[in-house]
Amino acid sequence: SILSDWSFAAKKVGIKNVIHIREPIANGYMGFRKFLLRKILQRNADHIIAISKDNANRINIPEKTTIIYDPVETGKIISEKKSYFNKTILYAGGTDLHKGFITFAESLEFINNDIKVNIAGIISLNKRKKWKPSYKLTERKIKLYEKLKKNNNVQFVGFTNNIEGLLSKCT
Repeated sequence: SILSDWSFAAKKVGIKNVIHIREPIANGYMGFRKFLLRKILQRNADHIIAISKDNANRINIPEKTTIIYDPVETGKIISEKKSYFNKTILYAGGTDLHKGFITFAESLEFINNDIKVNIAGIISLNKRKKWKPSYKLTERKIKLYEKLKKNNNVQFVGFTNNIEGLLSKCT
């Protein structure tokens, strides 16, 4: 999502670098990945575009960052009549922790029962060793996944190339 490795060459030959951050930046082990990426972008990026405030905060270079939310164009005209709303939510992130699965899954108990939820993305439930830093979070993720599987309003779509099709069903 972030082509930071190209920024070295572009900077060296004098090409302006505008970096587009389209995914949340994961910490990596002990924050090393985020630290390294931030240093690369501080040194080489002329400007950074983030698709959300969260993504901008994760990289934390406010003097170079602009937030531009991605528009969703499905070509569908939505009527103002509430009867046309089908109350469907799409969460595209699978069970990835760095995409907010735990927060999203825990929030579902607070939504109305007439709302349907489609969860798109890779379902990864690899167990961790107890000594690994992500052990507790992974165990929590697995428990939440099992709980959501029993919820009749939640459907796991899995990996898909048809995000626009799923979005068009959401209103």
